[in-house]
Amino acid sequence: MRPLPLTVLVFVTLIAQGAFGAMCPSTTLTDTDRATMANKHNALRSTLAQGRAQTQTGFAPAGKNIYKLQWDCTLEASAQAWANTCKFEHSVRNDVGENLMLIGGSQPISALLTGAADSWWSELREFGISDSRNILTPAVFDRGVGHFTQMAWGNTKKLGCGVAKCGTSNLIVCHYGPSGNYLYEPIYQLGAACKLNSECTTYPGSACNVIEGLCVDPAYKDITIDTPGGISTSAPNLNNRCSATEMEQPSKALCLSSPCSSGYTCKYSAVALNYICCAPAPNDCSSTDVLMYYGGTMPVYCPILGNTGQCMAPYSYCMYSPSWRQNVCCRQNIGK
Repeated sequence: MRPLPLTVLVFVTLIAQGAFGAMCPSTTLTDTDRATMANKHNALRSTLAQGRAQTQTGFAPAGKNIYKLQWDCTLEASAQAWANTCKFEHSVRNDVGENLMLIGGSQPISALLTGAADSWWSELREFGISDSRNILTPAVFDRGVGHFTQMAWGNTKKLGCGVAKCGTSNLIVCHYGPSGNYLYEPIYQLGAACKLNSECTTYPGSACNVIEGLCVDPAYKDITIDTPGGISTSAPNLNNRCSATEMEQPSKALCLSSPCSSGYTCKYSAVALNYICCAPAPNDCSSTDVLMYYGGTMPVYCPILGNTGQCMAPYSYCMYSPSWRQNVCCRQNIGK
């Protein structure tokens, strides 16, 4: 019989406000909240798959068969129901992972959710994974990485979260399916991030999102949003660009709860991993301007600091591409 997954708790003092939702029956979260949290998880899982997730001493090893998380209304309902009890302890669940956090104060729900996710993921940088085989042993779990390992669990493919005001604090609960944190099992499979659909083998019929290096279950669907104020997004949408030079300053001008200044629009940025005020003129290399090779599946990367490296006309410019999150050879010197 497979043992029950391990669970952990966290309390912090930081930062809710209710909102209306359309995708799921619960009215605590909006679709924007759902998209923001799904984007956050998948962006972090993408860094893990591509070997760019930071540890104490460098980077965690790259991973294969790491799946993109889809927002699930059933998981949201169970997470919200438990959050509503205001019990800072783990619920009784069947093959559902659970992360909890208490956050004090008042801030938009999207900030509460992403703040919790950032805190859980920070366990990787703070404590690292001590097992070279990437197995969740008791020694690894006892280092204090249980929230991170559930977020990173390669086989997990669904996510749903809830938030409740409990006195002066907010209880954030996220449920994951299938559950992770099984002792003596791999946190995720070691290996190169997927480039071909055939490399995604955990669930039959899966596809590879080459940009993210994540596998996609055949039942996966994006969260589509069309909100008042002209914000139109999907989660995840790594082609929404807004470089540091385009962000309204200071603090990147988070804009879900406040208007942007004249000349800026509110949109989700794959660079900032949040909704920010952004100048309309692009200053990065779009996905359609990247020099590709290997049958059009991989970009031609190039050194930073202006060195064009292997770039050549008409792809003469070495520029940052938000869709690949790397410097690539670009067909246009956009924004110059």
